[in-house]
Amino acid sequence: MELFGKEINIDLDDKQQEWGFYIVTALLVLLFTYLFIVKPINTIRTNQRLYKEEVAKNERVGKILGDTKLKYDLQVAKYEEQKENYDKLKIRMDNASVQNNAVLKEVVQKIVDYLGVRLVSIGAIQGSEEVVEGSYEKKYIPYTMQGKGKDISNLFYYLENSEWLLTLKGSIVNMTRSGSGPDEKVNVKFRLGAYYPREGSKESEAVEETN
Repeated sequence: MELFGKEINIDLDDKQQEWGFYIVTALLVLLFTYLFIVKPINTIRTNQRLYKEEVAKNERVGKILGDTKLKYDLQVAKYEEQKENYDKLKIRMDNASVQNNAVLKEVVQKIVDYLGVRLVSIGAIQGSEEVVEGSYEKKYIPYTMQGKGKDISNLFYYLENSEWLLTLKGSIVNMTRSGSGPDEKVNVKFRLGAYYPREGSKESEAVEETN
């Protein structure tokens, strides 16, 4: 055997050769065991771990998406409920708004006649800057009336609780008394607020078409 250009004689007896064979065989067995058993098992375990991590990640993402969808569905349901309530309110506003002056005079006159209150005078309509839902504007109509104290109180009650959009809110009420005993009367001046369809709104155009 040559090593670095020199002839080296290595004489191994049978026992040494046998041990050498065993060592080489053992090394080969270890190598094959690692390559074909240990390494594949480690690869499988690594893949299982990665798979479990991916499944857990997908579950977390799925939960987040599920929670997001639930929140979205709740928001949609809330919006639909609000829209339904708004539509109902809009219908009530359409039905209860004072369509024109003639309607208002008729409504007030019926209440006055029912209570036996005397309508003394009606002033000119006064506008205001109050607007509701962009479609209705509040106007004031000055009234002067005369009647018994109890009837005047009932008058205010019926006006405030009318099916029409009438209100005494923001009105200054001036009251004086005249007469005495059974003939005592209460003279009252007040502004009655009423909501009309705003000019140029769809509601106003609808009223004009029906008229």
